[in-house]
Amino acid sequence: MLPRIRYSAPILCALALLAVACAPAPSAAPAPAKEPPKAGAPAQPLAAKEPAKEAPKPAAARATWPTRITVGAGEPGTPFYGVATGWAKVLQDKLGIPTNVIAAGGSQSNVQSVQSGEAIFGLSSMNNVHEGLTGARWAQGKKTEKVRVVLPTFVQYLKCYALRDANIGKLKDFDGKVISAGPAGTQFPVYAKETFEAVGAKLGRIVNVPHGQGAELVKDRQAAGVCHIGGAPLGAVAEANLTHPLTVVSPSEVEREQILKALPFFSKAELSREFYKGYKGVMENDLPALSVYVAFIGSKDLPEDFVYEVLKITYPNVPEIAKAHRSGSEILVQAAASITSPFHKGAARYFQEQGQKLQDAAKPID
Repeated sequence: MLPRIRYSAPILCALALLAVACAPAPSAAPAPAKEPPKAGAPAQPLAAKEPAKEAPKPAAARATWPTRITVGAGEPGTPFYGVATGWAKVLQDKLGIPTNVIAAGGSQSNVQSVQSGEAIFGLSSMNNVHEGLTGARWAQGKKTEKVRVVLPTFVQYLKCYALRDANIGKLKDFDGKVISAGPAGTQFPVYAKETFEAVGAKLGRIVNVPHGQGAELVKDRQAAGVCHIGGAPLGAVAEANLTHPLTVVSPSEVEREQILKALPFFSKAELSREFYKGYKGVMENDLPALSVYVAFIGSKDLPEDFVYEVLKITYPNVPEIAKAHRSGSEILVQAAASITSPFHKGAARYFQEQGQKLQDAAKPID
């Protein structure tokens, strides 16, 4: 008979701990299943792919980022101002960086502000960006070599607004008349004379005042039309239409071909009557049009990871930008393929990850 072995309490505790340590580890609990997408949400064309999840940026990684963001826009009431305001709110809310909008200037002024460092970002049309980079036209030989494309936004259309009873149906009908072309530094004043000369119209005078003042001139019949290259609708004109019925004047098919020969940076487009839904009588049918893309620009000196992060938080929040102005709804990833000026390297990285093929002229040069 084997002798009975007695174990003291400390030995029993040690054996118990050893047994626990040697036992196989329990299998990890399965990760919770991802929640299925909610039904009923409208499909977005070529929506941005969700980039790989990254850990939050440590303070050291953000040390080179701007501590304040200024966005160059345009006049209040314009698509430039509305889209810039909506985007600025998204940047401030999602990045946690104080952001403000400069409600002045316009396309050319914003190129200069980004070049000088007065603004971190600015909205500008692609023709103005190209002319700044090359020192052409309005730039008068002074190249804005720091400017790079960051975020394509909406399309601008060449159009005029005239009193409905003035019987102006095409650009040639403005021959000999006074037009308001918007303030100096905005899009149309640079091209107004060439545009009308291309269709055989010699203007009586071009007035460079804000569109609100231009609309008042039209109401008082001191000007025949308010003309601009911009989004639709124009807030000041929509307001004037409440008391003085207006109509949209767009280039005819023949005039469109004539203008393209003189100003080839334009593209053929169609101006949809849906833009003026709710503005009775302003536009009853879709019209032939000429267009040019608008984009947010920034300095080539901005950190690559900062610009990449800006784009990453922008696309999921396009509906928020559209609340500020309906043109914000046009911000789509595939617009990158239409840009013909160099992208910032952070933006190019984002779009290439999204499967967008950039034109050679749009590839980073830094």
